[in-house]
Amino acid sequence: MQWKKLDILITVIAIVMALYHLISTQYLFFSSTEHSNIHLGFSFLLVFLPMFRMKKRVWPIASAILVLALVVTGYIQIFYEELVGKPEFLLTKWEVILGFILIGLVLEGSRREFGPIFLILGGLSLLYVFFGHYLPEPFHVMGLPVVTTIAKLGMGLHSGIYGTALSVSAEYIFLFLIFGAILKVSGGTDFFIQLGRLLGGRMKGGPGLTSVIASCLMGMITGAVTVNVATIGTFTIPLMKKVGYKPIQAAAIETAASCGGQIMPPVMGITAFLMVGFTGISYLNIMIAAAIPALLYFFSIALYVQFQAMKLNISPIVEEVDFKKLFLSAPMFVIPLFLLVYLLIRRYSVFYSIFWSIVTLVGLSLLIGIFKKENRSSFKEWMENLVQGATMGAQIAMVCACVGIVVALFEVWGLGFKFTNIIQLSSGGIPFIALIECAIIVIFLGLGLPTAPTYILTVLTVVPTLVEMKFPLLAIHLFVFYFGVIAFATPPEAMGALIASRIAGSDFMKTGWESMKVASGGFIIPFLFIMSPSLIYQANNFLEIVISVIAAIAILIAIQITICNYYLVPLHRMERLIYLIVVVIIIIYFATNIFSLFIVGISFLFLLTYWQWMKRRALSSH
Repeated sequence: MQWKKLDILITVIAIVMALYHLISTQYLFFSSTEHSNIHLGFSFLLVFLPMFRMKKRVWPIASAILVLALVVTGYIQIFYEELVGKPEFLLTKWEVILGFILIGLVLEGSRREFGPIFLILGGLSLLYVFFGHYLPEPFHVMGLPVVTTIAKLGMGLHSGIYGTALSVSAEYIFLFLIFGAILKVSGGTDFFIQLGRLLGGRMKGGPGLTSVIASCLMGMITGAVTVNVATIGTFTIPLMKKVGYKPIQAAAIETAASCGGQIMPPVMGITAFLMVGFTGISYLNIMIAAAIPALLYFFSIALYVQFQAMKLNISPIVEEVDFKKLFLSAPMFVIPLFLLVYLLIRRYSVFYSIFWSIVTLVGLSLLIGIFKKENRSSFKEWMENLVQGATMGAQIAMVCACVGIVVALFEVWGLGFKFTNIIQLSSGGIPFIALIECAIIVIFLGLGLPTAPTYILTVLTVVPTLVEMKFPLLAIHLFVFYFGVIAFATPPEAMGALIASRIAGSDFMKTGWESMKVASGGFIIPFLFIMSPSLIYQANNFLEIVISVIAAIAILIAIQITICNYYLVPLHRMERLIYLIVVVIIIIYFATNIFSLFIVGISFLFLLTYWQWMKRRALSSH
């Protein structure tokens, strides 16, 4: 009974939080920082209230935490005008104490939702802030008075906890998570699966392609690789196993495809809106720039699916497509998403655009539910999904607030410049080596973290280095974004592969390594577009874009042929080596822009394809 009352309270808070954020898109009640503070206050409630599900001896601690959370955010809300106009060194002792409490709440909230990693990261940042001035160079940072330090970390309301990350969480990310929750309860998932069956079901690797297509569509909305794997994978992985894919292959395909949903426009797993905040580049330009690399990534996965299907001699199956369900669920996805893109193209704000997309989605769901009972979701399902979406938004808010502490360390205390110097020295100033080092750092930072906070951390640590090396700004941000996403398919953490392996009943580490093979395009494509920005529409003419796309396709074909050890027929060792040489030749073309290398690489690929075709004819004649 007590748990039931708690569930009702959490549901009410989640619904009120969702309604507040939706109404705030139409009426400007508060400033951006005040709005972020209210967002943080709601998030504290949704993160800490579940503590009452634990043993009763924890309840006094939970009550104290909730009271402190309400006191801190309430104080900031009430005395906002005084705080925001006050010089940093004039904070009172009471406000300094509240600042310490606020930091502690953020660290504990992050720990509860994402484990000790953020507690460690935030704790080390605090230690560095307070004691870094005792360290020798290159680790020395300036020392500031405690009052000023607490102001910089949050209570001054200009940086730290109340920085860009929390603002983006409050204004963009939360609304998209609500959009995803409503899409799910409205039957959008059915549309993804049925469309995947329709487009991929008649090809040799049909179930694998169904996974690729459905995961692409689902992933760009959910903003979470793990959610995507858990949602789509429960359907696609057993089906892939049934037709002949090995368990580790089925799990790996789903993992790689779910990662791809994060990089696919127009939504790009909500991290695109963080990119807008950090780069100042319009959402529309980011969406356009990301299109070709995302399509290339999914093309690479589709190659793996088809080559393995031919290698394993998987027979094509005609999957049943429920055209009625496809027709009825299509408006739930197509119309709101089309409206979102249309409004953004017309230069309306993001929160205005997503508000009307949500309203449209809810209206369509209710309208179709009136005429078709089988498409009608119950009130309980609506509430459960909205609570799930709001809770995920609260979790992201915790981590964004925690990352704000780290952001302050890099921005205010100048750690970013030191990090840049270290990378430049270790790479010897050679751009390609620096790119490899940065990619490894991003993957390391992304182990176990959601995509959005991974991106924020990499903006602080890696991006300044690449900016110093004069790479194009948008290409740099997409580069770190890609490797932050691909971390979900990279051992030892590989959270996407972990969930997929549980569904498939496969060995986790083997699944993780296979996921890297399936997602190999994700490791190569960022290097291609940062060396040749024509892949992200930054070119002098359209011909440059066409040549770069052809060259990228050739690389991806050669890589997947090498990985699968199969093309039209199985490969010999020498053939495999030549395909690797093709990859190297065309990558050097991207690095040097020597056109003759492009011709040589493409010619080799055509000759090898002809050789494979001749071998296939010879085998079939016998």
